Amino acid sequence: MAFALNVVYTFISAVVSSVIAFMWVPCLTRFLYKHKLWKKEARTKTISGEDAAVFNRLHKDRETRAPRMG
Repeated sequence: MAFALNVVYTFISAVVSSVIAFMWVPCLTRFLYKHKLWKKEARTKTISGEDAAVFNRLHKDRETRAPRMG
């Protein structure tokens, strides 16, 4: 019986947290677009410090359009 209750509590908490997340997304998206919280320019250097000319040429438009926070 205790195992069944644990499963039910886990399922209920997962559903509640999912509903809260779905309700939070429109507010967060509106905030990110309003304050333009995305990369202002595409990357030009790689992690090792070399030029990323091909990456920059292919991704410069897409990389600067969408809000990203991490």
